[in-house]
Amino acid sequence: MNSTKYHVLGDDEYEDDPSPKRASSPTTAAILMNRPRIFVVLNLILFAVSCGLLLARALLLLGATTPERLSPCKQQDLFYELLFPESTNTSDHCRIRRFDNSRTSIYRGPPSDEGDAAWNRIVKVNPFSIDIHTLRELQAPLNSTKLPESVGGGYMANLAVFHQLHCLKTIWQYTYLEYYKSRNELFSKPEVEIHHHLDHCVDLLRQALMCNPDTSIITFKSVEMQALPVPEYGLPRRCRDFEGILQWGLDHGVWPGAEGFHHDM
Repeated sequence: MNSTKYHVLGDDEYEDDPSPKRASSPTTAAILMNRPRIFVVLNLILFAVSCGLLLARALLLLGATTPERLSPCKQQDLFYELLFPESTNTSDHCRIRRFDNSRTSIYRGPPSDEGDAAWNRIVKVNPFSIDIHTLRELQAPLNSTKLPESVGGGYMANLAVFHQLHCLKTIWQYTYLEYYKSRNELFSKPEVEIHHHLDHCVDLLRQALMCNPDTSIITFKSVEMQALPVPEYGLPRRCRDFEGILQWGLDHGVWPGAEGFHHDM
């Protein structure tokens, strides 16, 4: 009786097998051995993400204490939050305007009672009150001037545009010094004090213009008897609604004659 012998087949003995070869699958032991490595990799990823979030938070807190790192237009946005709390788009409060270069503008000379009234209307706007939350949002000093309780309390604030217009009005009046010398208390002071105030105004307006540069494009036109082309100022441009801002200031201003409060714009 012939005994049957068995031997292990080599890989080459499968070459004639027409059936496709199946990829070898990992054993249970291999999976168990690799699992700790997966956990290590996942832990490293989570640790890196946590460190990134912590760093981002630290940078955010650092930026919040630095005035130069205010979010874009943050101070302007705060005003619109006060003026139009229901709106989220400040572009809704803009108007299309054309600049007027007419020599008959009420804001030009020669001086008159009508001109003074026009200037006073856009300049003499009383300050308003803000709460401690807004004060912190503005990163203003915590020792800012407080308003008396007789006018509602809070902190004294105003919009920069009205101070800037005050400065522009003062500079314009100085060009008609003889007329305004007895009408503006500043011009009765020594010349050095007058120029100190005017220098302040000019430099303040310079900074305001550079802070909010008008990037409206202007064209030029040739005019007879003019050697060089002159700017065309009357093109339509997108402006903030100044009349709406002015009205808000008038509606929310604090009466300057209230007890314990002196206002000198």
